[in-house]
Amino acid sequence: MRWRLGLSTVAMAVLMAGCSVIDNGLAGISVDPQGHLFVVLAWCGPTPPDGATIYHDGGADGIEDASYDAPKLTGRSTSFRVDDPAGGWKLQGKAPKLQKNVTYSVYGWTRDNSYAVASADFRLSTAARITPGKVLLQDENEHDMQVTRRELHRMAHDGTWVSCG
Repeated sequence: MRWRLGLSTVAMAVLMAGCSVIDNGLAGISVDPQGHLFVVLAWCGPTPPDGATIYHDGGADGIEDASYDAPKLTGRSTSFRVDDPAGGWKLQGKAPKLQKNVTYSVYGWTRDNSYAVASADFRLSTAARITPGKVLLQDENEHDMQVTRRELHRMAHDGTWVSCG
């Protein structure tokens, strides 16, 4: 009887592991010299994101504030302006009206849920302190850090940060 319980536990663990989405990249928030917010995504492996979403806590799965469809991406990184995406990025619906005291998360995704670009958290007050050209994301201890886009690209190819598939 114990071996059946053990076997079913192992089988369930294998099935659950097969359902999880692999993080094959990192997301961050940046600003231009005028203070416009940008989503920055960097990934490894052959599968670029199909889109990106900004959301905040609430409800069972969070509240979606904005979702974007990606153009056909080449290379290993991309960025777009949150309120006025260009370069083939398409905002689904209206531009988000981000609130001052809300913590938002941004991540990249694939339509088949095979890969995701790991999320980064931000508040408008935190974004206001980003040095233009730097990217805000969190370290392994959930502390904010700013890195260059080059560093983000390097981190997105580092197995300690993501799983390249």
